[in-house]
Amino acid sequence: MLRIIYTTAAILFCYLFFLGASSGPTGIAGDRTGSPLSGGLCNACHASPGSFTPQTVITLRDSNNVQITNGMYIPGNSYTLTVAISSPSANNITPQYGMQAVILKEDNAQAGILNNPTTGLSGTGLDARIYNYSLRSYLEHTQRSVDGVFNATWLAPVKGSGTVTVYAIGQAVNANSAFTGDNFDTTSFTLSEDLSVGVNTVQNDIPGYHVFPSPAVNGKFFIDGINGEAVVRIYDLTGSLIYNKIINFESGIKEIITDSPKGVFFVNVWQNGKQSSRQLIFL
Repeated sequence: MLRIIYTTAAILFCYLFFLGASSGPTGIAGDRTGSPLSGGLCNACHASPGSFTPQTVITLRDSNNVQITNGMYIPGNSYTLTVAISSPSANNITPQYGMQAVILKEDNAQAGILNNPTTGLSGTGLDARIYNYSLRSYLEHTQRSVDGVFNATWLAPVKGSGTVTVYAIGQAVNANSAFTGDNFDTTSFTLSEDLSVGVNTVQNDIPGYHVFPSPAVNGKFFIDGINGEAVVRIYDLTGSLIYNKIINFESGIKEIITDSPKGVFFVNVWQNGKQSSRQLIFL
């Protein structure tokens, strides 16, 4: 009787996972990327190996669309992450694709920020999302992809973060509404911090950048003089990072609301290879 119950429960889980995977796998099964945090891989419910022979490839490109081949990242810079899955057809069936990816530091904490998920070579598809799970962000599919290309913007972590690794799993499926015939491939891409890029190589300052009022009350202040997307980070006097977000600035003044404690802090803005810091007091 117990065997029947366990078998039924396993089938029910996989059925729910199969349904949930069409809108993203992380919320159903957690980390399946093959990272040190993974509780398993996609074969838990896709009954791999199937007939397909997928290959998963990770690439990173800088803001000039140049592919990173030296295995190094520059702290605070923005990159385009692409996870591409491909497979030959099998049994006269052309595969469709799903995936999951995460970027971790050596202590398995989140490395940088993932944002702006897209699909397709043109980067205009909408069948991907960033899913926050267990204090980490995952790039994942929301619908099966025909071309198997998934993209996101990756803002590299702050200086001193050390080596980071991109973990990704790609799944080729036959879309037969069953658990058979599919297959997966895992890969990883490790990047060392480029220590040759120091403060002297960063262009300071961003002209016209203002932070006010100081003192600020209840964690609320304003930034003026920034146009477009930029990274806002707030550090305390010990250098600890207490705020880290990508913000899309429109023309005019932008209100920032934080839960910062009282004290003296530094507001740092990164944009297009430039950075600026301003002191700010919170009351």
